[in-house]
This record gives sequence, structure tokens and C-alpha cells, in this order.
Amino acid sequence: LTGLFLFVSVSAFAQSTTKIGLLIRDKNDLAIRQAAELAIHDANVRGAHKGQKFELVIRSCDGPWGVGSKQAVALIHEDGVPIVVGALDCRNAHLAEQVAAKSHVVMLSTLSSDPTLSRAYVPWYFRIIPDDKQQAEVLAESIYLKNKAKKVAVIAFDNYDGKMSAETFMKTVAHKGYPEPEYITGSAKNEWLEKVNKSSWDAVVLAGTSKYTMGILSAIQSKETYAFLNLINFMGNFPSETFKKVQFVGAATAANPAWQTFENGYMEKYNTYPSAALAYVYDGISLACEAVRTFGDNPETIKKGFKDIKFDGITGKIEFDKFGNREMPLK
Repeated sequence: LTGLFLFVSVSAFAQSTTKIGLLIRDKNDLAIRQAAELAIHDANVRGAHKGQKFELVIRSCDGPWGVGSKQAVALIHEDGVPIVVGALDCRNAHLAEQVAAKSHVVMLSTLSSDPTLSRAYVPWYFRIIPDDKQQAEVLAESIYLKNKAKKVAVIAFDNYDGKMSAETFMKTVAHKGYPEPEYITGSAKNEWLEKVNKSSWDAVVLAGTSKYTMGILSAIQSKETYAFLNLINFMGNFPSETFKKVQFVGAATAANPAWQTFENGYMEKYNTYPSAALAYVYDGISLACEAVRTFGDNPETIKKGFKDIKFDGITGKIEFDKFGNREMPLK
């Protein structure tokens, strides 16, 4: 009896551990892993007095097309996570959303800004990053109305996300009746740089990610530079001097005390500065932990309550509209 009593007493005070699933585009997206690990660490510190602990489970979409679906299924059915956070490009995000639709497990997207993800009308799909339409509206207003630019160029790096963002911007500009920008796409660094050097543009809009991103940014620092957030989605370091002249939509800034805390914590742990996009990954993992604290670790209970959650993150207050898009003042 004494042994049984001791066993029950010890068990009563044991920490409960909940797994949080993270689906990433590529196993080499180290900075994304680090931001997520930091979020889990901080969540465990905050919840230590309640005996609650979180464990991060990461799976990547490396491999042939379609592997993202298998990895999302594995997170849910093999790893048993009650919620999945996606740090993905838009093609892989669509695959993960399809799995979420069938499994009825909340999927929280932190990096993909493809507007069509919300048009699948999956009630338990949510996004904390502003979509391409939201970003294009703010960028166009800032460029044409606030800064009175006349000659504008849009550079779409040669990937699916970049082209989608750039085309959304072009449509937004046409709809509002602003002067049509020069649209540049391709994959040749020299071609881009030649056009940048010969240009007389007032402003440049960048969309997508390329291995030449830093070279292009350095070449156009003399111009007003704007960018969709996917420019830095998969960039690890944050070369702050270069990016100070780039205007993003809804990104965490140095003026935000929460960003300073995150930046300092990231620098202390990993000895490098984080890019602004990593704030969304950190917020996504933090929000997933908050959902478990609020609703418990039952996927069905989380699904029912998640749409009404409100959370203060690095990127500001997080709450959602009826389509799962984030409602936020954009600037």
C-alpha cells in the first residue's frame, strides 16, 4: 500500500507533455527550426509552474512532389500531434491543407501568403501572415499615394511564390488605376542587375526568394525598395543594415519591444540575428502552445475553439476572420 501511495503521489505531480507538430519545406531550413525551438523553450519556461511541457516534432517536405502530404499525415497519425504549424512555401502548404481538411486537425500557416489557401474554406485552416492581396494593397498605397512614385518596377524571382505575389500586385495596381509597373522575372542574376543599373525607377517591389536576393538588394539600395514577406521566408540571417531600407507589410520591427526580446533571445542562443519572417514562425508555435493551454490537447476541442482565440505575439495581436485569415491593421 505504501508503494502504491508513493507511485500515485509522484505521478500526480508529473509534467504532462504535449507534442507540437512543425512541417517545414526543407530539412536545411535551419533558422526556421531554431525559431520554433526557441518558441518551445519559452513556452516551457512560461508553463513550468503549471506542470505543463511542450515537445517540438519536426518533419520536412524534402523529396519528390507529394511527400508533404505524407509528412503531414505522419505528424497527425504517427506522432499524435493535436495541432500542426506549417512553415512552408505555398505549394507544400496546399498539400498540408488537404491533409488538415480530411483529418480535422488545426493547421496554422506561418509563411505562405497564397490567397487561394483560404478559398478552400477549410474551417480549421488558419494563417497568421497577411496574404498576397493584403500585402499588395498596402504596398500599392504606400508607393503610389504616400510616396508619389511614377515609375515602378516589380521583380519576381523565379519561383512559384514570387510570381504569384508579383502578379497579385500587378492586378491590384491595375484595379486601382495606378501607372502600370515594369514587370521583370527570370532567373539570371546578370540580367536583373543590368536592368537595375540602367533603370530610372522611383521604386522597386521584390517578390519571392532567390539565391541572388542579397546581390539584388545591394544593387538597388539607392531606390525606394518594397518587398513581399516571402522575400525573407527562408533566409536565416538578418543583415539589418541591408534590410533597413526595405519596406515590408506587417513585419515585426525594431520599434516593437517584443521583437527586441525575441531578437536578443535568438542572438544569445544561436549567435546570429533572425530575419523578420522568423517572427511569424515563433508566433505560430507560441500560439499553438497557447491553444493547448486554453483548450487542452484534444484535437477536436482545439478545432472548435481555435477560431475565437486571441493572442499577443511578436507580430502584434493575432485573431482571425471567418475564413481563417488574420485580422490585423496593416501598414
